[in-house]
Formats: sequence, structure tokens, C-alpha cells
Amino acid sequence: MTRKQDLVVIGGGPGGLVVASVAAQVGLKVTLIEKSGLLGGDCLHSGCVPSKALIHMARTAHVTRTGVSQGLLSTMPGIDFGKAIDYVNRVIEKIQVHDDPERFRSYGCDVRFGKASFISPHEVTVDGERLPASGLSSQRVPYRLSRPFHCWSRPDSKPMRQSLNDVHCQTILP
Repeated sequence: MTRKQDLVVIGGGPGGLVVASVAAQVGLKVTLIEKSGLLGGDCLHSGCVPSKALIHMARTAHVTRTGVSQGLLSTMPGIDFGKAIDYVNRVIEKIQVHDDPERFRSYGCDVRFGKASFISPHEVTVDGERLPASGLSSQRVPYRLSRPFHCWSRPDSKPMRQSLNDVHCQTILP
């Protein structure tokens, strides 16, 4: 990548997608990095969405059982686990359409797939390719949204909340 980025977002889950989308739409040069091959994060692919689909099916089964006990149905229908998993996958696919990388590219966001690593407070690599970001030395440090970070109004001050344009950020790495 030849141009320097204003913001590098690591993680294409719900938080990263919102930050990358808004920042790109207001004119910042943004790179969004996701290590898996799909945007949406754990919430879409293995957490929130699949679990909510399963909860919906469990409620439906409960209502059916209640119908059997109340005499509305004569027997409880069998459960087809293969079809249940197909239902979960259809729900994921319906939402995945909104997390299409081309949608984010249309906002001007550079979407990359690969493993991101910090190589300095000013640069990130994606599978070995360096991604420099403008202003990182004094304005912004890329951060993963799920990690805590501290911001200062100047390097020697105590942490405080301010506009990102007025702060120095540092990721707290494990």
C-alpha cells in the first residue's frame, strides 16, 4: 500500500464495521482488516446470530409441546436437526449480505483479509505487508475494538475523554 491511512481498524465484527463505515463515509482513508475470510465477526458466524436462531426454534418447539399438552395437536412432531442447522445458516446468509466487503469498498474503505500484527506504534502488517498510517505518531494508533486502550490529550497528561483528533492513543497489548 502506497498511501498512508488515517485509520486502521483490526476486526471486521459489528464494532469494526461501524467504525470503518462511518470513518470512510466522512472522508478518512480507512483500512479494515479481518483475519477470517468473511466480515461479520463472531457475533454473526458463531455467537449472537446463530444462538438467537436456535432460541427462536426452541421457543417454537416449546409452543408446539404446549399445543400437544393442551390437545391442539395429537403428537409432537419429530425434530430434524439437519433442517434446524440449515435454518441457522439461512439466517446467517441473510445478514451476511449486509457485511459484503464490496459495500465497504464502495464507501472508500480498503478491506483486507489476513492476520494483522503491530510492528511499531506507527505501522501494522497484514500477512507481512506493511500498512503505514498518517498521524499515528501523534494523533492515532490503530486499535482492535475489543482491546482496552488509553487516550491522553498530550503524552504527559492523565487519561481523559476527548475527540480522536485531539488525543494520543496507545493499544494495551497482552
